[in-house]
Amino acid sequence: MLMDGGEDAKFLIQQAMQLLERATSIMSRPPPVDPAIISTAVDSDLSPRIRETLCRLLAGDGEKEIGRNLKISQHTVHVYIKAIYRHYHVNSKGELMARFIDESLRKGEKMEAEAYQPPSDGKLREGR
Repeated sequence: MLMDGGEDAKFLIQQAMQLLERATSIMSRPPPVDPAIISTAVDSDLSPRIRETLCRLLAGDGEKEIGRNLKISQHTVHVYIKAIYRHYHVNSKGELMARFIDESLRKGEKMEAEAYQPPSDGKLREGR
């Protein structure tokens, strides 16, 4: 079935708007934190369920998505997130992400410094 020119244009505009809306939604999500960073940085004194919530939050999931994936209510997710913020002394998801990213960068620098072995003869090697 062929549409006339006006209907074709309306259809294309609708499709473009839907794509733009989806792209905006994706772009507005914070970048996920590397799972390896999460597992080493999460405090073990948090309950297992709150740790799961924290991991999903740092992976970029929203409250609805976390609730759906963990099969808990959105209200419970919200309560867990408030407990996480109190535990880490932050006020927002952005601050929480920044804290974990900063902590992971410091750990990475420390690991690189520990891995560095100066030459045993005390001289710098050429060709590096």
